[in-house]
Amino acid sequence: MLSSLLAASLVLAQKPESEVTQYKVGKGHDLKATTPIYRGSPVGEFATMDIKLTALTRLAKFREDFVDLDLPDMRTGMVDWFVTRSIERKELISAIGTAYYDFGGAHPNRDHVGLNYGLVNGKPKRLAFSDLIRDPKRAKEIADQAVMPKLILMRAMWVTEGSINELEPKQVDNFVITPAGITWLFAPYEMGSYAEGDYFVKVPWSELAPELRSSGPLRELRGF
Repeated sequence: MLSSLLAASLVLAQKPESEVTQYKVGKGHDLKATTPIYRGSPVGEFATMDIKLTALTRLAKFREDFVDLDLPDMRTGMVDWFVTRSIERKELISAIGTAYYDFGGAHPNRDHVGLNYGLVNGKPKRLAFSDLIRDPKRAKEIADQAVMPKLILMRAMWVTEGSINELEPKQVDNFVITPAGITWLFAPYEMGSYAEGDYFVKVPWSELAPELRSSGPLRELRGF
């Protein structure tokens, strides 16, 4: 599903180098993270460092979970953390970090984190939604207006039944940038039952255009 979402978004024909971190803990639980290596620009070097830190921090949390669960010998767990690339440019990088994990229960699960990097005031940083819009103080309001109606149309159970009517602050910044617009990422259980799966809410540039900054991280992509 992720590959189909981003297939049209790749802007580099050659994949970057990757680094694999893999180890076992406890009763044979396998943990693995594959992270890209970007060279040749401050944004790329910052993204390389931050993506790896994000992945290894996530694996460390899983390691704690395995210890706390103390699974029986016949039930081993696995974690595979990997990146799906979207935008790869000198001054703008955007990707999805996905953790696919199985603790030996009824079913495996997954979660996603948006990994977006660009220059803000001349310095590389991990981008928040507020970095992309004219009025940073309205970031949550704008995201809510863009995303929540689409989740209703997608029939996300916990939104349609009224349990959720706005985004959490961390969800406002959990997105990926594509040439077509911004896609917000929701893993199973975030907006509905596990059976509903992921919700990837695509918002085209045309809907966001009045709110976007005319300079900054999106300048090269959007042709401002």
